[in-house]
Amino acid sequence: MGHYGHGDITTMRMQIGNGTTYTRIPLPIQITNDNDWLSVSSGLFFSVATKTDGSLWTWGRNSRGQLGLGASVWSKTIPTKVGNNTTWAMVSAGSEFVLALKQDGTLWAWGYNYNGQLGNGNTTEKDTPIQIGTDTNWTFIDAGRQHSLAIKTDSTLWSWGKTQYGRIGRGGNYRIPMQVGIDKWKTVNGGGAHSIGVKADSTLWTWGRNLYAQLGNNGTSNKSIPQQIDADHHWNNVAAGYEHSVATKLDSSLWGWGRNNAGQVGDTGSYLISSSTTDTPTKISSDLDWDKINTGTVNSIAIKSNGNLYTYGDNYSTTYNTNFPQFGYIFGKPQQVSNCSFCPPSIESINENICSGDTILFNGTYITTAGEYKDTLTNSSGCDSIITLTIINNQSYDTINEYSCYSYIAPSGVVYTTAGTYNDTIPNSLGCDSIITITLVLNQSYNSIVI
Repeated sequence: MGHYGHGDITTMRMQIGNGTTYTRIPLPIQITNDNDWLSVSSGLFFSVATKTDGSLWTWGRNSRGQLGLGASVWSKTIPTKVGNNTTWAMVSAGSEFVLALKQDGTLWAWGYNYNGQLGNGNTTEKDTPIQIGTDTNWTFIDAGRQHSLAIKTDSTLWSWGKTQYGRIGRGGNYRIPMQVGIDKWKTVNGGGAHSIGVKADSTLWTWGRNLYAQLGNNGTSNKSIPQQIDADHHWNNVAAGYEHSVATKLDSSLWGWGRNNAGQVGDTGSYLISSSTTDTPTKISSDLDWDKINTGTVNSIAIKSNGNLYTYGDNYSTTYNTNFPQFGYIFGKPQQVSNCSFCPPSIESINENICSGDTILFNGTYITTAGEYKDTLTNSSGCDSIITLTIINNQSYDTINEYSCYSYIAPSGVVYTTAGTYNDTIPNSLGCDSIITITLVLNQSYNSIVI
């Protein structure tokens, strides 16, 4: 779902690699004193990286052989060298598997393979790196959650792995790399169950699952082959999250679309409730200096041309939010990150009581049902102001059984003279309707005798 190339290696998510386990790190920390790291990619509870000397390193969980260190290793809490080969050029981590390229243009993979995401023609997981095919003209790779994408030196696009929702963009054998169409591609990125790519002409294309508008085509229908999004020829780079998408244009502007329930798109206009989506590519910032982008499950990361790091989206940990106050915040727009400071949001909670039929206007939407709703604005310091609105419906209901000989006077004063079930309405102590369902039984009896 993305990878970065840096110098010093830092991380803000599992697996950290600092020699500890079950520890959340609220701000970036340096891992090792080495300054020769070339690229790094994180998967599900593990990470993989290369150094400038061409060596390969992994750390984290190894439940599916994703560390490439063999089946006898359960986990590593610090970066651990994989073999002695020094010709590794690029790595990309999927959910529990890894794709890699060597300097000679060969393709390698290891880890979980239930959906054929390794590309070796079967579904058996591998706990050490294996070569995929014999081609030596691979130039770019990206691992989605359970599918794989790659580009060759002739700019053709290839895919393999899980086919559900059309995420590999083609039919045919899913267990081996096969070409997607005949067009030329500049870059591509795989998400949870969708894919995004930019063709050589800088047009934007998406395919796969679209339940939360992550394809950006103003709809929710899945697409099994690449579909062009708008007629713009200015797209530059893309990153696919679990159910959202981020992109930059050639003018270095930042864009996002898809599911935005935690602010991961960065569009404060659509961040309201859990079903919030941004249906088409939306400009996230007026700045024109965005350089690199990446995505997590419900968060996004961007680096500006001056090297400043920004993040936005969900940053919540239920276990550790009392120890690290930064956790529990949701950032609805990009926030600059440093080792010593961050932009603290203001938080406000509002409770509102309503009766049935009442409406409350919140963030431009009329709400008529009880529940919890969120909105993110900007406070006077330029940081997020997070508002949680809890709506309580005070209408009450009650059920009673009444027995009478001839008639019954209900609480509202209505007189009932026949048996049956009735709804009676009176005001309750909170000023809303109290609806009482009355089951009336008349006990008068009749009998006939003949003398």
